[in-house]
Amino acid sequence: MAKARDLYIEMQWGWAQHEESGRVSRGGDSSTAAFIWSVADLLRGTYKESEYWRVILPFTVLRRLDCLLASANGDSVSDGGDDVAAGAQLIRNSSGLSLAQALEDSAEARSKLEAYIVGFGPDIQSVFDGFSFLDEVDRLQRTRLLDVVGPRFLELDLGTATVTHDEVSHLFEELVRQFADLSNETRGEHFTPRDLVELVARLLVEGERLRRVAGGSSISVFDPTCGTGGMLAATEDLLRANTDDVAVQLYGQELNRQTWAICRADMALKGHSATNILWGDSLVEDGHALGKFDYIVANPPFGMGWRQVRDLVDDEHRTLGFAGRFGAGVPRLNDGSFLFLQHMISKMKPPEEGGSRLAVILNESPLFTGTAQSGESKIRRWIIENDLLDAVVALPDQLLFSTRIPIFVWLLSNRKPEGRQGTVQLVDARGSFTQTRRSLGGKRNQIMPDQAKAILRQVRDQDHDGNSRVLPNTEFVDPESGRCAIEPWMFMAEVDRETHRPLHEFAEFCREVVLDSAAPLLRLEDLDSGTRAAATLTEQAETGARLASCVGGDIVGYAHTWRLLPDDFGTAATRLTVLRPGHEARSNALLLSRWLASPDCQRQQATSVVRRLNRQTMVPVELMTDKALAIAAVDLIEARDESLRQIDRLFPDPFENVSLQDLVPSNLRTEALKARAVQSLLRPLDDVVQRAELQYPYQIAQLARDFRLSAITGHPLDAGLLLAEAIVRSLGAIAAAALTAANAEQLASTLSHFSGGGISMGSWLSILQNAQSKSALEAYPELDGIRFTKRGVGALFNQCVSIRNRRAHAPGVKTPAEDNAVLEELRPILNEILDQTTWLSQYEFLSVESCNYVRARHEVMAKRINGSHPDWEPVVVPVPEPVEPNHLYLDTPTTSSLLSLHPFALVEFCPKCQRHELFVLDRVRNCNTGLAKSLKDCRIDVVLVT
Repeated sequence: MAKARDLYIEMQWGWAQHEESGRVSRGGDSSTAAFIWSVADLLRGTYKESEYWRVILPFTVLRRLDCLLASANGDSVSDGGDDVAAGAQLIRNSSGLSLAQALEDSAEARSKLEAYIVGFGPDIQSVFDGFSFLDEVDRLQRTRLLDVVGPRFLELDLGTATVTHDEVSHLFEELVRQFADLSNETRGEHFTPRDLVELVARLLVEGERLRRVAGGSSISVFDPTCGTGGMLAATEDLLRANTDDVAVQLYGQELNRQTWAICRADMALKGHSATNILWGDSLVEDGHALGKFDYIVANPPFGMGWRQVRDLVDDEHRTLGFAGRFGAGVPRLNDGSFLFLQHMISKMKPPEEGGSRLAVILNESPLFTGTAQSGESKIRRWIIENDLLDAVVALPDQLLFSTRIPIFVWLLSNRKPEGRQGTVQLVDARGSFTQTRRSLGGKRNQIMPDQAKAILRQVRDQDHDGNSRVLPNTEFVDPESGRCAIEPWMFMAEVDRETHRPLHEFAEFCREVVLDSAAPLLRLEDLDSGTRAAATLTEQAETGARLASCVGGDIVGYAHTWRLLPDDFGTAATRLTVLRPGHEARSNALLLSRWLASPDCQRQQATSVVRRLNRQTMVPVELMTDKALAIAAVDLIEARDESLRQIDRLFPDPFENVSLQDLVPSNLRTEALKARAVQSLLRPLDDVVQRAELQYPYQIAQLARDFRLSAITGHPLDAGLLLAEAIVRSLGAIAAAALTAANAEQLASTLSHFSGGGISMGSWLSILQNAQSKSALEAYPELDGIRFTKRGVGALFNQCVSIRNRRAHAPGVKTPAEDNAVLEELRPILNEILDQTTWLSQYEFLSVESCNYVRARHEVMAKRINGSHPDWEPVVVPVPEPVEPNHLYLDTPTTSSLLSLHPFALVEFCPKCQRHELFVLDRVRNCNTGLAKSLKDCRIDVVLVT
């Protein structure tokens, strides 16, 4: 009984959630549910948990009907002449029996129960036939359980004075849901999870502006694959909550006889006509052939083939065309989703009669499957060109019990308001989920009420945010081929046809072929291990195998693992996807291989669990056409790979190619000490401040060291502000030098920033922005790429300026606590600046001492002024042309010539420090002289023009 009690507790929790949302008050449901669940104790051992429902559900329905009759007749037996109202439906029994009388003699119980059920008439009798209830009665009699189960239900009071029609209906729905949870075999086949049911119902009813419905009128709801009736019930609840004095009529059809019986029973308990729920295959026998409905909703079976009804469907398509249900076309035989959708569309009321709104749950296949001439494409095109498709909502995977695949809710309407006509809204709600407390079959995610409200708001208000976009109907039809599709990338607001192009335009998908001879087999694990040649592969593909062939220069991979094979790789066979870049795309093939593994690409494939890469995957055009980007990427990847190889050399595997007999403890201890020594050398690289100490230009490196040590020496806030100023001064000096080098006439305007009491951080940043605007920094793309937008490095610099000014101009003496608060604000900004300007470690400041012509080239003898060490490193650097000695220059990996930083930065002998120091221009005295200052605030005169 432990599991049953756990489920009862979970049931109470579920009801509490719905009571909080105002769905309905349930009075005595909890005690009633507990009583019903106690019957499971009696069935345990004879029945499997997944079979409890066969007894409990029909007995619950039968006891409810019995209580209704008893209430109407003053606890007397019906004589066949009285009618009892169950909601809007009249219930009568002509048997002359009550449930107690039918059960009082166990020998005659079976025949009397049959007579009692028949007495309710054929409609209710069909419910119990669907349950195969009398077969269960036989089983209960054989196991001697009928004598204890029957009387237990007689103790249950389900009369209207105790339980209202709404309460007993919700009780029944909850029992159905809990029994579905117990049955792993059938849970997902005929039962849709409640969170999904309620979301779909809300999108259907509240996804459009509420319509005015005249009092006393009726609204009809239809579900052609109604299962146990959950979709119908949820839609009815919302309609009743949003409309006054309106009757809701529910209609449905269901193929499975047992779930049809459950749905019919629920309808009877609700007071609806059970005859509106028909049994049979909607595609073969349209039970509501003449019906037109206000709302239509369904969760048809995914990927269900229709070969067995092919003749009937094809005949209706050919002979009736649009006068029938399948006029737009027929899909592939292995997926009937579009047959169900067309069937639902045929049930929509004409717009002149108020029109209809439709919601259907589908998998990813109907979005884009098929060529231009396929049935799927024709059906999509007919739906979209007739402006029936209002929205498609992409939902997370693992929402359903029976499958892990992502799902989509299609919303159709022939009464779209003017503002939505001619468009389709695509909502990406794949991230709107919370993990369940425990796994229920394939269901591991659920949509919480607040997440459902957010999705509904996006649809109803047609929000144009990062998760929603509205596209014209024409966007879905290829003007050349005529193919109509809703591609996965269309759900991504940042992807469009102007900035992205289909993958097949850049690379050919290599087809599988039958191998005429054995070949090395390339596997996914080979890509992971970095195999560089086919000759080193350890497995062979046999002759006759159907595989793709790959050669050097191809991109090979699967899911999030992709690799560009080296040009000298050779030839191999593989089960993986093989892309052969076109001639124009070859130079950018490495970039493409890395992009295929990126989150941006993965999101386009997230409509399928297998994450298939397809021809229509949209690739950024710039990624494939920008040659400079490709060169930079190759440089980055090669540098990274070389760094990883260096680490491998520093940390050799001591166990590789060594037998256990050769392992000596002293040797292992030595290797461990070496590894820790290397680790201590690498550790500073994890800290952006220490990284700046090692390689950044001297004045930044020295102040980075001061900032790190200030935690011990004191005044960390002052050290941090000085570091921020040093970074700005260095970048500003480079920008000013580049600006005047590009145009000598800019010198005067640039020097104007240095008038007055000295240049400020803000003025240095102004010089940088001016150089960017005049295209003076094209040779220095890292500097040119600094942006002053919200997330750019320039914005971080502005924050530092603001902090510095705020502190400088604040009145009074600052307390340590106030300084610490400012420091905590400054520290993450400084760390982010240093991290985003790592490229400064490759910007070398060279103090040139001499320039000579040696071995047919110019060479400079210089001091490299990078890092925090005060003894600058002597270097010899080849240059393409002679340069002025005794000047400070900038050398970068991407420039061929040195940039003179004079007069904005220079190295001079400092009389006070008695050594050469780096000085930066601070102010201009007159047209030819200025004042420069060093890190230690020493000042010297400088000649501005030499």
